[in-house]
Amino acid sequence: MNTNTGCDKCFQPVVPENDATLVASIATGNPYLVLARPRHFLPTENCQGSPSRAQYIEGQPKDQRGYQYDEKLESSYRAAYELVRLRYAEGGINEESFNTIANQLMEQARELQTRSLKTERKP
Repeated sequence: MNTNTGCDKCFQPVVPENDATLVASIATGNPYLVLARPRHFLPTENCQGSPSRAQYIEGQPKDQRGYQYDEKLESSYRAAYELVRLRYAEGGINEESFNTIANQLMEQARELQTRSLKTERKP
């Protein structure tokens, strides 16, 4: 995971369970996202977080900045966020279980993206 602890928007520390880059890397199957500077996933007292990603979590408002809501990403983001919360919550799951579940989610995300691309290419 990224060792930069300051959010790229507000420069305040980002705890792992609220790290948008970690959640997005699992949700999209792109492990390289964790190399980016962290950003709050959900809003904090001093930061709007990442509305384009947080909008997929139940109870969060839809992003009003023009980012389209992609229903294909909803389940991936919800599962990834729950996984990250489980991993980093007090008494959370161990690293081996986390890695196993993360790999499964990343594989599912890749399959969904592949199916989506095939569907979009059909005339």
